[in-house]
Amino acid sequence: AAKGGALQDAARLCWSVQCAAQLLLGGSLDDEKLGEGGRRFIARETDAVDLEGLAEKMKQVCGVAATVIDDVIGAADGQG
Repeated sequence: AAKGGALQDAARLCWSVQCAAQLLLGGSLDDEKLGEGGRRFIARETDAVDLEGLAEKMKQVCGVAATVIDDVIGAADGQG
């Protein structure tokens, strides 16, 4: 259950970022193209303080998801 929750958390966060970027920019997230309002919108949609906080949150959440995937299906190098 915990592993499934970690994967769901990562999917939810990545989906929120993707949807917000698509809505605001019509494509991928580009900090240089966002105004202050766009930065605040993305932070609010992802429960982050700011984009730097979002980057840290994504690193942590997606890192946990990567560990779960490696544990379940094995590491990319065929070990595990």
